[in-house]
This record gives sequence, C-alpha cells and structure tokens, in this order.
Amino acid sequence: MSLKTTSWARSGYDNDARHVVLATAGQRFWSRQLDVAFLLLIISFVSGVLSHYFPDAFSTPTNLTGIIPSFLFTLTLLMAMDAFCLAFFGQTFGRALAGIKVIKKSGRRLTLFEAFYRNMLVLIVGMFLYLPFLDLIAMLFAYSRIRNGRETIWDESLDTYVISESASFGGTILTAVLTIGLILTISVVQDGFGQSLDQAELTASEFAR
Repeated sequence: MSLKTTSWARSGYDNDARHVVLATAGQRFWSRQLDVAFLLLIISFVSGVLSHYFPDAFSTPTNLTGIIPSFLFTLTLLMAMDAFCLAFFGQTFGRALAGIKVIKKSGRRLTLFEAFYRNMLVLIVGMFLYLPFLDLIAMLFAYSRIRNGRETIWDESLDTYVISESASFGGTILTAVLTIGLILTISVVQDGFGQSLDQAELTASEFAR
C-alpha cells in the first residue's frame, strides 16, 4: 500500500513547497498504542511502589465511584505525558520507532497546549473515551479518512500533519510486537509487584536479624 503525499511550507527555512510522505493508518495506530502501553508501564510501576507504602491512597478501586475517577485520572495523565514529550522533545518513543512525527503544517513542533488539546480530540473523537464498540466505530471512521487521503478531525482542527520520516512495514510490525509485549509486561507488573516487594522486605528483615 503506497503512502499518501502532500506539500507544506517549512516556515523559517524557505518559501518553497516541500513534498512530504504522510504516515499510514497502521503506523499511526501502533505507534499510539505503543506510547500508551509504555506510559502505562511507567504509571503501573510507580503506582505499585506507592500502593505498597501508601495502601489507603493507592488501593485498587472496586466500585464505579472509584473506578471512573481513577480511569479519567489515568487518561488525563497519559495525555499530559504524551503532550509533554511532543512539546519538549518533538517526538515520543512509539512514534520514533514507527518512523513518524507530528508537526504543524508550518513545520514547527506543537506547543504543550496544542499537543494536549490534540490528545483530547483523539481521545474523544478518535477513541470515544475507549467505550466498548463506540471506540471501534470511531477508529474505523478515522481509518477511512486516512485511507482516502483525508485528514483526521484533530489534524484538521490544529492544522497538523503526521508525516512518515522512514516508512517501513518491518518498523510497523516491530511496533505492534513491542506493544503486545508491553501490555503483557504491565499485567505481570500489576499482579506480581506487590508480592515482590513483600518478599524483598521479608528477606531484608531476616538479614537484619
């Protein structure tokens, strides 16, 4: 499948139109999933440590009144971390691995506010807050637009492009494999981290005797 191309003016360099290659739907999807999985791994590790020392504050919610705020907080934290990486480094781990980059059509990187606002639009319009079935419909709609050479709603709103700097089918496959691997790692971390800390404390106490 060939990549769509477009032109843009590199503000601050010259006034000539540059021909760029736009990222495929597969590159965009798997790079975002990898970024989410990578950031969730960090959050799971930190929350696992904190829940061991502050069990009341970081206990796992068991009812809707606790699950919903926790879910929304996690989503907000994920959007903020992703926006921070885009604004200050111009790139994220998943996008770099997939060989794509989010830029303004002027050629500059996004500001922190623009990156966070773009993530909000992706979450609401592109993922329907990860609500079952609705998120699938939203992703298929976005896929259809990209497949037909159109911009996504969030890219139209913010005047941004997702460009492919190194198009590679192997890179997309690697991104997908790493995503699945990180998801499995997160499951292991969440299930076994508390037990590991308990065992470490027991070993330390026995050694101190």
